[in-house]
Amino acid sequence: MYLYSRRAAARRLYSTSAASYESFDDNIFYTPVRKPTFTNGRTTIFHQADTAATSVPYEIKETTLKNFLGVGGMVVVDYLFFAGAGSIYSIGAFTFGLNWIYRVYGYLGHAITRIDLHEDGKTVTVQFKTGGTTTLKVKDIVKKQHEKELVQTFEEGFLFPIEAGAGSRYYIYGQGQDAIKNGELFRAVVNGQAINL
Repeated sequence: MYLYSRRAAARRLYSTSAASYESFDDNIFYTPVRKPTFTNGRTTIFHQADTAATSVPYEIKETTLKNFLGVGGMVVVDYLFFAGAGSIYSIGAFTFGLNWIYRVYGYLGHAITRIDLHEDGKTVTVQFKTGGTTTLKVKDIVKKQHEKELVQTFEEGFLFPIEAGAGSRYYIYGQGQDAIKNGELFRAVVNGQAINL
């Protein structure tokens, strides 16, 4: 009896017939409460340029302060020990300067200033601060912080980290809540949910 029930269970669990497999779409769909209006097949859900004033994001301020203090520290140590130009301290100050350039470009070179949702609800076109654009699948977007971080930066510019595609890190760059044009769709896209229209 026990042997028979194991075989029957194995047939049910590990069946190879086509009828036992279910196919489903790998998108997690979100149905918006308010139907969005599309112009030329797109609707803007996030746009930084529409805000009146821009401010420097906290991450840029932090990087600038840390590297400025590093350069200042190298200059003070160089002054205290009379090492002169071309010493290891000058090289250290130069390294802090290069680190600042690398970090700031890493943030602002991958900063997204506009997100347009396509009519299919599965893809978005993002525009970068440097002017380039690319198309991303919504299902591939993974947020790296909680959306509550956006609420905490109501008046100050923010860099909201996301990953899309093959681990490419991007930062949604905006000025408080003014840059979010459709909060309902923006939240769904940030959470990787395709839009059911």
